Amino acid sequence: MNPGNIIFEALEIFKLVLPFMFFGLFLASLIRLSPYFKHIGLPMSRLASTSNLSAECSTVLTMFFVNNWATLAMLSDFYRKKLVSEKEVIVTMLVGFFPKGVHVTVFFMAPIAIPVLGLSVGGVYILMELLIYLGITAVGIGLGRLWLYPQMPGEFEAGNREATAWPERLKISLKESVAQFKKIVVVLIPTVIVVLLLLDLGMLDPITEACAPLLESVGLPSSSMIVIAASLMSQMAAIGAVGTLLGSGLLSPLHCLILLFMAHFLHMGIGCIRLGLPMNISLFGRSLGLKTTLITYSMLELGTALVIFSLAGCSDRVQMVLLNNF
Repeated sequence: MNPGNIIFEALEIFKLVLPFMFFGLFLASLIRLSPYFKHIGLPMSRLASTSNLSAECSTVLTMFFVNNWATLAMLSDFYRKKLVSEKEVIVTMLVGFFPKGVHVTVFFMAPIAIPVLGLSVGGVYILMELLIYLGITAVGIGLGRLWLYPQMPGEFEAGNREATAWPERLKISLKESVAQFKKIVVVLIPTVIVVLLLLDLGMLDPITEACAPLLESVGLPSSSMIVIAASLMSQMAAIGAVGTLLGSGLLSPLHCLILLFMAHFLHMGIGCIRLGLPMNISLFGRSLGLKTTLITYSMLELGTALVIFSLAGCSDRVQMVLLNNF
């Protein structure tokens, strides 16, 4: 155990997350006071209304195109001010996988996956990632129609608050966001440090030890463990490692895809423990934080597992298509 490494990793997480969280809280308060509130959610208004979500949730769905952490902080602000219910939070997070997935795949994954893996394999990988996100969004829409009542036209546009001068709006928003940010940080910082400490003590060792026989069972070479190790850091690192094995001929295109989604499955599981759970608890409280973490990450892992089994189950056909285009 190295306390210095834990502190350094925690600082890196906080540097990545905390500024966007504060921005999200500030933006949520400012949007709520803005006379243009109802217009901000227009890009996702149809998706929100289909899911029986309110104007606040429509705005959140639109913001998922921008930044995940800022958007979750915004949703937390609406929830704490009782503008959205627990069920609306859960449905919004599930439906939000579509705009969030488009943002991640288009701006982060595609620019790396396609040059590294090639147009054929990289394109199929990105398409399957998008299908996972679309599947989760479809589940969210179904739950919204089951759990929530349709929004009346008046209710859906009720976000326009009383007119206030912009300097006063900025002052109120800053004051509210600072107060809310303090409450969140008090929970988030110790929770993240405790989780990192547990990980450093070997919490993940049984998982990584189980990966070697699992890789062999699906016909993947022992060199594939490089990808599993890379996925502990990031999915981008896993893509780079797979590209190296693919280019050297150690992996077939099909095995490349299977390994990528296995790495994605592991990376998401680690992300849930490392940051997702502490983040959701700090933003939504212990009860709702646990619920949102369990539901969203279970759906993500289930979708990834279905893709892995689908690729393994129709291996001959997929292999033929990829080889013809590789």
